[in-house]
Amino acid sequence: MREYLTGYLMISPAVLLIFIFGIFPVGFALYVSLHKWRLKKGDFLGLNNYVGGADNLAYVATFAMAIGALILAWTLIKRVRTQAEENNDRPWGFLLPGVIYAATVLSFLNWTIVLLPEVLDIANKIIGLERTRELFLRFLVDAFVAENVLPAFLLMLFFSVIMVYAIYTLLSPEKKLPVYNPADVNPRLVDDAVRHINKDHKVADFVLINQNGKTISQDDFE
Repeated sequence: MREYLTGYLMISPAVLLIFIFGIFPVGFALYVSLHKWRLKKGDFLGLNNYVGGADNLAYVATFAMAIGALILAWTLIKRVRTQAEENNDRPWGFLLPGVIYAATVLSFLNWTIVLLPEVLDIANKIIGLERTRELFLRFLVDAFVAENVLPAFLLMLFFSVIMVYAIYTLLSPEKKLPVYNPADVNPRLVDDAVRHINKDHKVADFVLINQNGKTISQDDFE
């Protein structure tokens, strides 16, 4: 788990840069394409611009991409499950960091999507008013605390706090002596009768001689 979180932490700066200079421009272009746009944002048109350019094929292509994404997701989940059963692994717990990370990213995208129209609508609000810096800043602050924007920001903040807490907690674990079960050891070194045990394994009574020539048994650890 710690290695997974370290990986997510390491790629975060790259993800941020890719979003700012790659994903956001493409997303903004998609947003513009769904509106009637001249010098400022107009009415929402949906896929009408695409239908005008590609006829009804735009709807068919969108539906096909959605079905393809669902099939791909199902195929990946099925493959992971098959490999987990073959290797006797439990990979689903390691998906938790990814789920938290994805929820944080999606909440950020949701906040951006609801904030963007409020910011762009400032151009309509200042029509007929004296254009000053103070007026623009006031409208900008109003956009960030708008009724539909503030809840989205709080949701993003909630997931961000969870992600930071999870990273801090799991990257600073309490040091404990690991306990190994038969399933954690090379199967060639384990008796066939106990290879399947992966938790709460109890060692039978034993008597051993350590490197100092002293006899050690389970009584020494009670």
